[in-house]
Amino acid sequence: MTWLANAAFLEPAPQPFSWRVFLTLLFVLLISAATFAALVRRWTTQRHRVVLSDWAKGRGFHVVPPEQAPALPRNPKTPLRVIRAISDESTWLLEVETDVASAPNWHVLLRNIGREWKPTGLRPAHATMSWLDLFSLSSYPSLGNVERFVVYGTDTQSAEALSKSQIRGLLPRDVGLLLHGPWLILDFSDRKFDPIEFDRMTALAEQLAAHLPM
Repeated sequence: MTWLANAAFLEPAPQPFSWRVFLTLLFVLLISAATFAALVRRWTTQRHRVVLSDWAKGRGFHVVPPEQAPALPRNPKTPLRVIRAISDESTWLLEVETDVASAPNWHVLLRNIGREWKPTGLRPAHATMSWLDLFSLSSYPSLGNVERFVVYGTDTQSAEALSKSQIRGLLPRDVGLLLHGPWLILDFSDRKFDPIEFDRMTALAEQLAAHLPM
């Protein structure tokens, strides 16, 4: 009996309910849930944005708000909206949409070449749609082989200079080229808007800029 009495005496008294402990545990639970949700979103619905951001940081580029993108050279009758933009000091990578139901989202690279060009370009011969179609340009099928590209432009002299340059041989057959004002524009809409193509297009733009005719 004495042992039982001592055991009962040693039992801890019940502790009163603590709001501080409850709120602390609730706070930890909410923070954990928010962190888990953010990580799930980062690697599911936001994965593409995260991949673009990581590529930009590793290449000296920056993901910027679409409204900060430069004014796109275009036909005023064709409304264009930039929905993604990545840039460095001289180059922009843009994903652009239009109100045209049949048109895809355009993937274009803009590189400032530091001198003015009258609108002149190379349109892939077998492309269903091309960035060059957004402009009022004349075709010059007599200027060189048209199996891969057709020369377009507003000025015969500029079209001839581009056709005779090395640009035609350097350009992949599924990528369009437009020289417009200070911009060298590459249309890679038939390719993905992803880091692999970014590396290819930025390297291609640098190569083409070095071989532009005077």
